[in-house]
Amino acid sequence: MKNHFRIFGIIALAAVIGFSVTACPGGDDTANPAVPGEPDNPGNPSDPGETPSLEGSWYSAQYSETFTFNLAEGTFTKMSDQGWGERGTFTYTANSITCTITEAYDGGTWKEPNPGAQLVWVRPYAFGDGVLVLYGTNVYVKKEPEPEPVGAAPYRILSIGASFTRDAMTYLRDMLVENGVDNEDILVVNAYIGGQTLAGHASNAKSNSPSYTRQSFGTRGAVTNTDSVRLLDLITSSGWDYINIQQGADQAGNPSAYNEADIEYLLEYVKTNCPNPDVKIMFHMTWAYDPHTTQTSVWNSFHQDQMEMYNAIVDTVQDKILPYVGNGFEFIIPSGTAIQNARTVFENVLTTAGDGYHLNDFGKFIAGAMWLRQIYGLSLDVFDSPYQAQGNVTVTLDDMAAIAQCAEDAFNDPFEVTEQ
Repeated sequence: MKNHFRIFGIIALAAVIGFSVTACPGGDDTANPAVPGEPDNPGNPSDPGETPSLEGSWYSAQYSETFTFNLAEGTFTKMSDQGWGERGTFTYTANSITCTITEAYDGGTWKEPNPGAQLVWVRPYAFGDGVLVLYGTNVYVKKEPEPEPVGAAPYRILSIGASFTRDAMTYLRDMLVENGVDNEDILVVNAYIGGQTLAGHASNAKSNSPSYTRQSFGTRGAVTNTDSVRLLDLITSSGWDYINIQQGADQAGNPSAYNEADIEYLLEYVKTNCPNPDVKIMFHMTWAYDPHTTQTSVWNSFHQDQMEMYNAIVDTVQDKILPYVGNGFEFIIPSGTAIQNARTVFENVLTTAGDGYHLNDFGKFIAGAMWLRQIYGLSLDVFDSPYQAQGNVTVTLDDMAAIAQCAEDAFNDPFEVTEQ
């Protein structure tokens, strides 16, 4: 970045040869900067004489300084990464900005500077996505505010999955809204067939079968279902930002169920048919069952051992899916690890009492937090009050702190359980 600023400085200085800017290091002399002619690219072409905006931070090309102006108080603070700084008051017109330094920082304390020390800048020039201000042989760039991490674009997610993707997506909308995303910018949809495998999804895509239920998620996990929908229609219905693919939960730890031809077909099918050419495809790694599960055949195949099932899922995903990350899949969402992490905190109370493998509403909140962290880099620390999920389930702020840590640990170590 510093090199870029030096280039900006050369360009800007070359453009204004013939006038100079004066810095007054001391004494009572009044600054008298030369005013340049009208620039070819003024900060405001419609009104070249408009007083420049100073609000925000300015970055120096030469000294890695940062200026922050406070318009209401007429003050500024200037710091450098070399450990020195200055602060004081400023006045400005359409043609110049004069800063009077009242205190100087020597790396340890603020002290009185030389009497009358000033900085004088000339009128701003527009350049790229910022504004240049010349000062002596230095150039300051006022950068435009960084875009907000949320709310700047639609948040459109489609899952090609089953009930486990439904569980993970249930509360995602509310989490995004809490993080500042406009509710109208969110579209969270699941292409649902109960227990559907990768092979089944590939077969349905090839036959164009209208066998899916479109599950659209609203506030507080409300779901709107539309039956008899084709996968092609779902993929082409929006310019999805993310499309998720999931293996059927009962086959998640079975390597033979991950046929390379099916995986590659689905990846190509999504890329070819999604209206957004920049769509990112992700894979959802599911969780191990609880001991009270009613899926006895699956449970028995892992010797009724939760960690054996979890490790089988992890090993299979690493072997069969990880090689496609960067070559089809953008990333893996390790919900299975987030849930297993959470089991070290909340014990085995994360699945429904009825079947022991679908998540209860507390577990759904944990899986949603994993999606929030993995996809958007967001967390639950924005919540300032408990969350009331379906079924009168309350997720407290203490719960959220623990859940956020489980998701963060899974993000950092997606294939290993972290004891909380």
